[in-house]
Amino acid sequence: MELIDFLNDIKGTDLGFEGACFTWTDRQEGDQRIMAILDRGIANQKWVEANPYASVKHLYHPGSDHIALFLEIEKKFFKKSMRFRFDNRWSSNEECSDLINKSWQENKNGRLSGLLWARNFKNSLTTY
Repeated sequence: MELIDFLNDIKGTDLGFEGACFTWTDRQEGDQRIMAILDRGIANQKWVEANPYASVKHLYHPGSDHIALFLEIEKKFFKKSMRFRFDNRWSSNEECSDLINKSWQENKNGRLSGLLWARNFKNSLTTY
């Protein structure tokens, strides 16, 4: 049975890939080298709809003639954290000044380091 016939029978789709354009090589050099896609990520429409961020990556391994497939199901979204800097102008705003004093009082007796106090204060400002 050909791959295309199999995909039609199961109503499957090739998930595509990122990375090298082959999954196997005979490790020959020059014109004699053979490269082929022997491995694929295949799924039906229901699975694709349930996993919209799924992607297949080809992972190179220098000691093997095969390239591993890595199926990533969830897309990770990383929020770049910005450096927190205290702005003295906040002290001149009465509500903000109260927030600063409250945060500082909670840190009394050195329970939090300066960095933790800044993080807690930054979070308080975010909700402010």
